[in-house]
Amino acid sequence: MQLVMDTPRDYDAWHDTVQKMIDRGAQGSQEEFALVMDFLFQNMTTVDVNHAGLEDLMTVLQAPQAAGEAIIARREKRPFKDMADLPASVPGLDPAVLTAKKRMIFFQ
Repeated sequence: MQLVMDTPRDYDAWHDTVQKMIDRGAQGSQEEFALVMDFLFQNMTTVDVNHAGLEDLMTVLQAPQAAGEAIIARREKRPFKDMADLPASVPGLDPAVLTAKKRMIFFQ
């Protein structure tokens, strides 16, 4: 578990990791593996605020749709520079969530 916690990845990388686990004999139903992917997507997936899609922003940042749409609208005018720029520019984001996920949020 510590390896997972220390290694945030994007959604595709987590999908590949779970598939490798299945290929090596991990046991579980499709529903159980879907739950694992949901957990990893919501809690351990990286997000590039300046390029991620709406669903990724909403899921990873635990943001309401309006905040996700505000991120996209703002970055089209001017990309975000850093973590401080995000909550200052977008209402509706939970500062506690951003702080907890700061190592998974980046700005390219």
